[in-house]
Amino acid sequence: MRVTMNMMYANTTWYVQQSQAAFLKAQEVLSTTKKINRPSDDPVGSARALDLRKTLSLLDQFDRNLGTASGFTQETETALSNVVSGLQSAQELAVGVSSGTPNQGTFQAAAEQMDGIISEALRNMNSKYEDQYIFSGYQTQTQPFDDQGQYHGGAAGQDIEVAGNFVEIDRQGQYLTINYTGDEVFKGPVDVPQVLIDLRNAMAAGDQAGIVQLLPQVSAALDQVVAFQSSMGPISNQITTAKNDNATFRIGATAILSDVEDADMAAATTEFTKQQQALETTLTVAGKVLAENFLDFLR
Repeated sequence: MRVTMNMMYANTTWYVQQSQAAFLKAQEVLSTTKKINRPSDDPVGSARALDLRKTLSLLDQFDRNLGTASGFTQETETALSNVVSGLQSAQELAVGVSSGTPNQGTFQAAAEQMDGIISEALRNMNSKYEDQYIFSGYQTQTQPFDDQGQYHGGAAGQDIEVAGNFVEIDRQGQYLTINYTGDEVFKGPVDVPQVLIDLRNAMAAGDQAGIVQLLPQVSAALDQVVAFQSSMGPISNQITTAKNDNATFRIGATAILSDVEDADMAAATTEFTKQQQALETTLTVAGKVLAENFLDFLR
């Protein structure tokens, strides 16, 4: 078969293009440090890398959820601790004026102290984490308690994800309740604000017998809030455990992703040098072949 000038040119051009493509691929791997830069480089590896990136993105969301959970929990613990301190002060104050023979001035001073205790307790019951009321349940933009201690937030059990009471914290679909509604903590079975208000009123009226009758309710209110305060510890532990588990899983997933798509830079450098030399050789040979054939054509 007679080899024509067009056939010679086409074959030479094809070899140059192939060599140039191999060089550009080696150059790309070296510059990006990735052995997979597009799905066609490794369809199976690309699919696996995509799944791993989705997993890492999901872990990012869990980390954000856990950050929210941690913030809510810490703020809740602080608020409950402050209310407990207020109830303890009210209890000590009530015990003090319920014994002996205090005068009207003593009762009045105690009532004024109770005003401060009530005000501080309500402030803590209306605590916020960022822009959300922590004791309002799903109604996170509604102040839960008014000045009279009446509750206006969401009911217990009516939760919403993240913005309310519970968050998804890991890839097994585990949800965690991160705070409590004001009605379950402060309104039942003991109405904490009302007990404090009643105690203040009894002190203002100099009603020693009424103060004595209220002491068991004050103690019950204290026990009620302490019980919720104690329950925050296990929630904090769950958050810490979830954070550690997700961090460990992230390390593993990141390592696998690196193994799938990251290039061996020593091998990539060697391959780049080889393809560079091959391209230079191909271009040199192609130049000679095409030049000689063109001269033969002129003769």
